[in-house]
Order: sequence, then structure tokens, then C-alpha cells
Amino acid sequence: MAQFAFLQDEETRSAIAHMAAEAAKVWAPSEVDLAYLITEEYLDQVQEADRLLYAAPARELSLGIGEPDLWLLVILPVLTGFMANLLAAFSAWSLHTLRERLAAQSAPPPASAALHLPDEVRRALATQAEAAGLSGAQIEQLLAILLLALAAALSGSSKGGGAA
Repeated sequence: MAQFAFLQDEETRSAIAHMAAEAAKVWAPSEVDLAYLITEEYLDQVQEADRLLYAAPARELSLGIGEPDLWLLVILPVLTGFMANLLAAFSAWSLHTLRERLAAQSAPPPASAALHLPDEVRRALATQAEAAGLSGAQIEQLLAILLLALAAALSGSSKGGGAA
């Protein structure tokens, strides 16, 4: 369970839910109200399985949540893998620790600025997104959404935990 131990942190789970809601606003506006509920269910199942789970019914690790055509169930494995790689790249296992590290720097980036991610994290996002079946254009769009949502979460200007 060490690989997904970061999911025990409520702040990290909240950030994933917030990013899912932001992505849903662009890709699936009808699913925005479901984002927090489905994210919690998804993350619970990932913790139990200790692996990323995908919505595609043909995969051996398919989900048991709702309909497999929900965009949120395509986005969530990407977001969860992205968060795992981001936290690993910064040697932190919670969003709180990452926020503290960024706050300790002399000039943290404003929430509106795009975060500069190590190339390996950017590649890991693409790898997860391709595994989920996203196109190159969708990957770039999701990356832009994630960077803004993550910047907001790290700056403390956005708290999750409710419907968007």
C-alpha cells in the first residue's frame, strides 16, 4: 500500500477532487456535480486495490462505479497517477508537505502562474493519459487545467470537499 499511501491525506484527496471538477467543467459539464462523490469512491477503490483502476471494462482492473463512459472515470486514473508522480518527484507524500516546501522558498509562484514541472512528471502524466485513452490534444488540455488547479490548491486559494 506504500505506492498509494498519499491517498490517506485528506488535503491531497481534496486536491485530486478539485482537479477532477475543474477538468469536468471543460470536458463533461454534466458531471461536475458528481466530481467529489465519484472521486471519493474512486480513491477508496484505488487504496483498496493499491493500483490505478481504469473504467474500461476490458481491463482486468475495471471499476465498479456507475457507467464506464463517465469522463470522470477516464480523468481520475490520470489525476491520481499524476499526483503520485508529482509528490514522488518532490519527495513529499502529502500535499500539505509540498505546500510547506513551496512556502519555504523565497518567492512562490502566484496562483495564476503555470507551475514548472520536472520533465519526468510531465512524461508520467502523458503516459497515464495515453493509458486512459486520451488523445495528444486532450493531454495538453488536461495538463493546462491541472497546472492551474494545482497552483490554486497549493496557494491555499481553493479548498475541495464539496460540490463545485
